[in-house]
Amino acid sequence: MQQYRTLFIILFDLVAISDSVYTALLPYFSPMAIDKGFSETEIGIMLAFYPIGSVIATPFVALCNSKRKAILIGLIQSAIATIGMGISKFTEDGLFFGLSCIFRVIIGSGASFLLIPSYASLPILYKEDVTQKIAILEIGHCIGRLISTGFFTMIAQLIQFDTYQLPCYGLSAIYIISYLFTYKYFYLPEVSEGISPKKIQKDNSQIHQNDNSQIHQNGNSQIYQNDDLNQSQQQLQHKDVLNQSNQNAEDHLQRHNTTIKNLEVPSQNIMKKYSSNGKKAIIKWQTQIRQIIKQKREGKQLTIHDFTKINNNQQQINNLNFDKSGIKMMNKNTQLELNQEQGDIEEGDSKLETKDYIDIFKNKSLQVTFIFFFWLSALENGLRPFLANELGIYYDLSQYNISYLFMIAIFTYLLSAILVARQTYFQEQTLFKLGMWILGISFFFYCPRIFKLPQLIYFIIFGELIRGISLGIGCALFIPNITDSCIDKIGICKANLIGANLYQFGWSLGDIFGPIICGAFVEQIGYELTTLCSGFVIIVFTIIYLIFRKNKQYVVQVSTISTIENINNQVTLNNDN
Repeated sequence: MQQYRTLFIILFDLVAISDSVYTALLPYFSPMAIDKGFSETEIGIMLAFYPIGSVIATPFVALCNSKRKAILIGLIQSAIATIGMGISKFTEDGLFFGLSCIFRVIIGSGASFLLIPSYASLPILYKEDVTQKIAILEIGHCIGRLISTGFFTMIAQLIQFDTYQLPCYGLSAIYIISYLFTYKYFYLPEVSEGISPKKIQKDNSQIHQNDNSQIHQNGNSQIYQNDDLNQSQQQLQHKDVLNQSNQNAEDHLQRHNTTIKNLEVPSQNIMKKYSSNGKKAIIKWQTQIRQIIKQKREGKQLTIHDFTKINNNQQQINNLNFDKSGIKMMNKNTQLELNQEQGDIEEGDSKLETKDYIDIFKNKSLQVTFIFFFWLSALENGLRPFLANELGIYYDLSQYNISYLFMIAIFTYLLSAILVARQTYFQEQTLFKLGMWILGISFFFYCPRIFKLPQLIYFIIFGELIRGISLGIGCALFIPNITDSCIDKIGICKANLIGANLYQFGWSLGDIFGPIICGAFVEQIGYELTTLCSGFVIIVFTIIYLIFRKNKQYVVQVSTISTIENINNQVTLNNDN
């Protein structure tokens, strides 16, 4: 437990410092570049190299066979590039432009190497509350932005040091310290992270050999291989039902290889009413069977007591006793799942290949979710600079007041991330949909003149409040949404790694194209009308997302109910025999 806490603290630190240098330098870079004689277009090009670095690095993170190694690479990149950003202030003209672009690419790449492995490590450490842990890491992300902006500015003013260089050197020192702690303490438990094509081919060859072998029979009790199982649901067949008496059990075990008193699968009624509970019931049942198979292969005697009741109609699963004779269940799906969850995975099996992304992107639900997140990032990153201009021109706010107003959304972002981490009332999908509805509505408060309302700053403040809440919910639940879309095909660990990759890739892509798209619209139709259209875009994508999620849930529910009916019928036949 202490080891897991240490690992999570390291992950929290990594997420907090991942893009702190970008946030810390953002208020000071543009004025400094203007003083050096660069135009706004040239400044925009230099700023764009940060998300470009993130996009370029994303596929390389997936190819790295160790999360620890990827994180260490990211820390080295960030430390070197941050020092370079501080030194580049002493240069001029083309050299400053070139160094700024190069170092920003490296910093963006380092952020990807820090964020993606950090989020992808969570299902290895925490199998049940991954969403809550992601939300906590989002809290760290928010805290890192606040501290990097305010803390270093305050220190620079106290010691009369340059406000641009101090964050560079200070954050570089933090990166080096984090590197030392990560190198010494960050070792993930050895669990599988998915099945590579090479592993699947190897397992299939082993299964084919086992399928051709004869299953030995001993006494009156057998477990037969069943090739008709749907979605890896296993069925145990038995011939004799023995007494529950412990005294008689010992006598029977001497004459029988296997004793199964009763095997009860989750009731199909619960699948029709509560799909999430039914899914948990199936997973629980599968896990117990895998545990039986694993311990039996190790030659151990297994006794399982007191299975948790799924609903009032379900009976408890009584003791399952196996002796040392061994049972061979060679169903292909079972074998692959055992290799995925409990087998020894080779170093290359944790890599994500191009084929994985191609297969996953055939999922329409995932496509809609990713496009949704891209537009979320594009509108967020694209409209902010123009909002600053709007506040200065029409609301007569100073730069300091604009900075304070922008911090409102960061604080509410922090609160919403805490809400996602702590709340237990709403389901993940319900909370995600609620956040997106709020985000779409929030855009309408930035254009009071369109609705013939008084031009009051309070509308903007309220829009910032609810926008931060919705962004915190969306960012915290995006990875679980991607994971849920592809977990059935590639397993939890690879699904979470793909979710983290798409999270960073989608946000960086929006960071690149958002200012271009929004700038073109603002130039043609103005800021307020562009903001109004952006709100409608979010609402339309929310509706499309709901349609695809509803269809996906319906298909999964029908398939699962069909599976449970088949299993219930088979178990009933076995009990009758």
